[in-house]
Amino acid sequence: MSKNFAWQSSATPPDFRALQALPQIDLVATVRTVPERSEYALSASVRNPRPDAVAFFIRLKLLKPGVAATVDNRVLPTFYEDNYFSLLPGEEKTVTIRCAQEDAGGAEPELWVEGWNIRPKRVP
Repeated sequence: MSKNFAWQSSATPPDFRALQALPQIDLVATVRTVPERSEYALSASVRNPRPDAVAFFIRLKLLKPGVAATVDNRVLPTFYEDNYFSLLPGEEKTVTIRCAQEDAGGAEPELWVEGWNIRPKRVP
């Protein structure tokens, strides 16, 4: 089963300026990490607490622990059950994430959440 989410414009030509007006959202997120053999398996729950706004184009990423949030510090490769998703008001989603312990530098990786109208943050 698949779930698709699209932002459509009724204007011709298409006008997506309404995306700029979306309010910033502080997502509610938790993560549980379980070491499995030579991997880390993370279960991340993300919820949109706003009753009136879409959390658009949410992106999860893993970073090596204790390092600044830059491209060079991402844990690669990382395998996401889902990523770049949107949540309707009050909606929640759980995503499984896997990476090799060696690729994470041998320490439990940090999960970060960001998105189009999402305030970026580290998930505790």
